[in-house]
Amino acid sequence: MLSWGCRRFRAQFSPAEPELPEVTRAHRGRCAECHDYATALERAAAVRLPLPESLRAELSSLPAALAGGLVTGAGGRIPLAQLPLPAALRFRLQGIARPAQREKPPEWIASPRYAIAASLLLTVLSAALLGSPAELGAHTASFVGREVAPPLVQAREKGREELHALQVTAASRYGEIRGELNASVHDLHSRISTLTQFAGRLLPARRKP
Repeated sequence: MLSWGCRRFRAQFSPAEPELPEVTRAHRGRCAECHDYATALERAAAVRLPLPESLRAELSSLPAALAGGLVTGAGGRIPLAQLPLPAALRFRLQGIARPAQREKPPEWIASPRYAIAASLLLTVLSAALLGSPAELGAHTASFVGREVAPPLVQAREKGREELHALQVTAASRYGEIRGELNASVHDLHSRISTLTQFAGRLLPARRKP
């Protein structure tokens, strides 16, 4: 029975590959059976069997025919026979969907000249409809001063008044709460003093026999 090393050597060995790995060459030197196996394969590969005369003549004439362009087609290849396809196969091949080609964008989008011309046209039309930038700025400032500023001033004044009223209410409420708290503390102090005096009068009476 062959060992694992012999099986690996015979699987890797080939007469067509003279450059073998170091492990394979070392195994051939150690194992006599693998050496005889490799020698037999090399001798068998070196044997040249004679070809029939007709086949040798055809193979010998093939390079000349190729060089003369007798049997070559486009690109230097041997042409294949153009056989007609069955109708069903031709119909199926024609039905294979080809990848859709991406349509090119319109010229007015792809070319920057059209974009520049459109920008200039929009600028001219805007200036014609709205006036010059200076007049447009003055008109905007006048509109803001006339329509936007007064409501903002009124809202600010109203906010100040409401804030002042809130501060006054908070201060008065704080004073009321503080006064009520002081009154409650004074009342509690008075009650504690009364209870202390009453307890002082009761304790000596209990000490008498």
